[in-house]
Amino acid sequence: MAFASSNLKLTQVQAVVRVSGTGGDTGTIDLDVDIKKASETVGTPEVNITKIHWYCDKNSAITIARNGTTIAHLHGVGFTDWYGFVENTENTSDIDINISNGDAVLILELNKSAGYGSQQHQGALGSLG
Repeated sequence: MAFASSNLKLTQVQAVVRVSGTGGDTGTIDLDVDIKKASETVGTPEVNITKIHWYCDKNSAITIARNGTTIAHLHGVGFTDWYGFVENTENTSDIDINISNGDAVLILELNKSAGYGSQQHQGALGSLG
């Protein structure tokens, strides 16, 4: 299985990205390209991780890093939800993923907090901008 990623959900303020691969596979979620809607313009994106779901074979592991800083090193099967706060380390950097020693699937729930154009957030009256 080669490294593959796809968007399960993509809105103006949220992206849910599924990544899969096998031992030795690496890939990057490019904030300027991979989670940008066609109607959005990207300035300096800020993207926080709000939840992580992972499924690893017996001996496999997933490492998530941003700008060389390890965010998480995952084994087995699990789920992380920060309930009221987010993982914002290096949140203006792309998300690098390394899968080692077997098959693995990772689902990241991301909050697009800034940098995706004037229509990113709704106003109090429901207007965009």
